[in-house]
Amino acid sequence: MEILSVAKALALLDLLAFADLEEKGMPLSELSRRTGEKPTTLHNILRTMIRWGYAEQDGQSRYH
Repeated sequence: MEILSVAKALALLDLLAFADLEEKGMPLSELSRRTGEKPTTLHNILRTMIRWGYAEQDGQSRYH
């Protein structure tokens, strides 16, 4: 049995850790395009990841 919210969070973590090799960060629109998830869904997941220290958002609205 797969827990979808956990799978979505792990997919985001993979993108942020391994797809952003230049460490420039990715805007929400790019993360949405790459995952196929709605921006609102991703925003909620990212907000939780930021709170727990797994992601951060810079001043240009890019996620790292």
